[in-house]
Amino acid sequence: MSVEKERAPAWISEVFQHPLVRQLSALISDLTGMRLVFVYPTASGWGQSTGDGSVERRSRFCEMIQSSPEGARQCRLCHIMMTVAACGGAPTVQRCHAGASALAVPVARGTEESVAIISSCVFSEPQAWQNVKDRVEEMGINLESLQDAFVGLPHLDDKRLELSKRLMLMLGDAVNVVRQNAMFRAGKSELDVDSPDAVSISAILTGAEECPTAIASEFDESMPLLIRTVCDLVRQRPDLPLSVKELSSAAGLSPNHFSSLFRQSTGRRFTRYLTETRMALAKRLLDDVTLHINEVARRVGYDDPGYFTRRFRLLTKMTPGEWRNRKRTGANRDLASSAA
Repeated sequence: MSVEKERAPAWISEVFQHPLVRQLSALISDLTGMRLVFVYPTASGWGQSTGDGSVERRSRFCEMIQSSPEGARQCRLCHIMMTVAACGGAPTVQRCHAGASALAVPVARGTEESVAIISSCVFSEPQAWQNVKDRVEEMGINLESLQDAFVGLPHLDDKRLELSKRLMLMLGDAVNVVRQNAMFRAGKSELDVDSPDAVSISAILTGAEECPTAIASEFDESMPLLIRTVCDLVRQRPDLPLSVKELSSAAGLSPNHFSSLFRQSTGRRFTRYLTETRMALAKRLLDDVTLHINEVARRVGYDDPGYFTRRFRLLTKMTPGEWRNRKRTGANRDLASSAA
């Protein structure tokens, strides 16, 4: 099992080297012809792992898209969005940023983590090609050859599609069992070292008093799935360098269409939502006086501490240092009152 080491959690290597997981991955690849990718959160973003013997299963269409640096980058973001969407419910068929379709099966169901298995692009609708051309032209890929590869993707009938879903669910259950055993043996305290933001992210997910208004409406079923997925992604990893251009491209929409849909659904611009979510997390991190303000800035997605300070002040009318001191002064005052 190939594992991309991107500050991966402690359980990753053990899970994806486990004989059961490796054998099931190879079996599913042999039976379905699909290449499987495991997508999981890390301290610095998202990591991906592939099963032994499945690399050659990648379709020619996927190979051509990923031969471009821009295409490879968009594929990674597309996998992340598919993972977040899948973990909000049952296995789904999802359209990738390049117009083909793939299966996405949740692994960490019923948890705040988004871990999923994504299949390679294995089927498509020929009429979708017209929507693909504009998005791939800028990647420098020969459109005639890419169209041949796109049309040549196999079509899964209902029976094969259902079988593939069930096999991938079985693999997901196996991954989850091995993962839970690995976590149990490692101990909770050891695992926390690899996910320093876990408590803060959880607080954002469950605490409404300092979160943007839009967060409270995220799970409204009337909201488009795309927007709910983007909101979930921002809430789970506000430190990622997400942009309207990247997200709209991964969703197969124009930037203007995506921006309009997001504002219509949430009542605010995407950049505003991202900033408010980041600042909600920053406020909680500032409560930890052992964290330098530069580290707080980095954890909420700002490499430039000065820019972070300006954004924080714009929303709170205080610098991060003033916010921290105010909270500490208030806590000391409460302590003195209790002692009296």
